[in-house]
Amino acid sequence: HGIYASGAIRAGDQYDSWLARLDSEGGIVWESMFDSGFGHDFITSASATGEGVVVAGIASLEGGLAEIWTRAYDDAGSILWTHGQAINDGAIYSAGPGLASSPDRLVVGFYTLSQQGQLEDLLMAFPSGGSAPNWTRTYPRTSSGIVGVALAPGGEIAVVTQIVPEGLGVRRLTSTGEPLWSSTECTGSSGQSVAVDSQGDVVVIGYGQGAVGENIRLCKFAADGT
Repeated sequence: HGIYASGAIRAGDQYDSWLARLDSEGGIVWESMFDSGFGHDFITSASATGEGVVVAGIASLEGGLAEIWTRAYDDAGSILWTHGQAINDGAIYSAGPGLASSPDRLVVGFYTLSQQGQLEDLLMAFPSGGSAPNWTRTYPRTSSGIVGVALAPGGEIAVVTQIVPEGLGVRRLTSTGEPLWSSTECTGSSGQSVAVDSQGDVVVIGYGQGAVGENIRLCKFAADGT
């Protein structure tokens, strides 16, 4: 499949999302850029699939709002499908949606604002090759959004959140998004990424205030949350 690189490029006074496929020598095979025309657009997660690559990020909408923007490409760079999920807020974040994929599904997480204006963590699960979620779940506010997602053996889901008042947040869910456990025992202020190893243990990385400035945080949890 080559190497995929994603992020954003500067375009005037805003950012446009950018994705490229590279060959083994680092040469660009193809590039794809997206400009909503309404403000900042950027990609924060990418995952190679059997068909090509799927990415997740933020796209601006008219009126200063934004959506979670998920798009799948084939190996040649052709767009297979695109899905937008409103977050009822603006695209002003350095962190954005987390994403993880397996041969049979894709899971994307971030946050949304409820009809009452309350911040809620948001998780969506797409079937393999599907352009619409087969389920979407929201969770009471514990963070400023899910920024890392990982899939465990057996289909369970692990997520890490950006900011929680008590510390960096980690959550493990069933394959359908039902909570199993959550923890703020990994001292820190912001999560960045999460992985699940072959034993089912959850490893998270982030940062938090140290003796001098911000320090890296690295924590490992057993499958039961210990």
